[in-house]
Amino acid sequence: MLKTLIQQITNTPEKMRLYQQERTTLELTELICEVMEKQNISKAELARRLGRSQGYITRILDGQINLNIRIISDIFTALNRTLHFKRKSL
Repeated sequence: MLKTLIQQITNTPEKMRLYQQERTTLELTELICEVMEKQNISKAELARRLGRSQGYITRILDGQINLNIRIISDIFTALNRTLHFKRKSL
């Protein structure tokens, strides 16, 4: 039986962990970019609101900075948005 690409690249617990990290980072940065675009907020403006450099924002959006919950919360606050997590039934 042929395995999907996802099944092939997540065939060990370690590979699954790394895949989930990358997937989550991508989804989050895409969401941040979407909100920025809808509000016409540039990287420079977001950086100003956060008291950070534009390079810092670029590294966040490129997935180069390990985001923690506090940084994520700060970003969404600077974008005048809130982020809520929903649980799926197990």
